[in-house]
Amino acid sequence: TYEKPGVAERIKRERQLKNKAFASRQSNHIKNKLAHPRDLHKVTSPFYVTRVTYQYEIKDGKKIKHPPKRYVHKGLDLRGWEGHPVYSMAPGKVVLARTLFFEGGFVLIDHGNGIKSGYMHLSKIDAKEGEMVEAGELIARAGATGMVTAAHLHLSIWVNGYPVDPLSLLSLPVRY
Repeated sequence: TYEKPGVAERIKRERQLKNKAFASRQSNHIKNKLAHPRDLHKVTSPFYVTRVTYQYEIKDGKKIKHPPKRYVHKGLDLRGWEGHPVYSMAPGKVVLARTLFFEGGFVLIDHGNGIKSGYMHLSKIDAKEGEMVEAGELIARAGATGMVTAAHLHLSIWVNGYPVDPLSLLSLPVRY
């Protein structure tokens, strides 16, 4: 899919957009506990597990299997059916809210002090770039957009650019 005309250029443009959004620096907006991003907290893929992907191609009528690729999952997947609500974890400024190639529907919020939260694979984005949101405010709807196999919410937290397990910042209940 990356070889299709225009896809590589799109990915490059989106990388530049994300770099600009991640470079934003807000003052501290977090005053209280963080809010849960979903009303259901079933973990479908935990933070920092190793994932393996396989790619195939058909050449001269034969299926060719490429070597597996391994990568670390730098987020938390929470069950979320198409259209289920997604809430901001903390107050902050929406620095990116649009559909991207890999992430699908994507909202990035800068909470200040180097803390950012990202919400991916969204079917609908309610938050607008540049607006301030509160903890627990509806920002989007879960979906299956971008590079996914099923509808869910992929939640990522970064502190000074480093990925952090979202569960380390939330008070439970969360189920595996």
